[in-house]
Amino acid sequence: MDVAGYTVSRPLSGASRYDLVAEKDGRFIKIQVKSLKQDSAYKNSPLPLPSVCP
Repeated sequence: MDVAGYTVSRPLSGASRYDLVAEKDGRFIKIQVKSLKQDSAYKNSPLPLPSVCP
């Protein structure tokens, strides 16, 4: 998914130390998500919301 010129991706495994990674011009930035709010405006997002463990 492209956001503001960045390519945003999720890691392949759940054991990663980050939730998302953004890349632009060969530079990578780790992104750690602290909380999520489900919003119906994003129901067709190409990145599915991660599962929450109880």
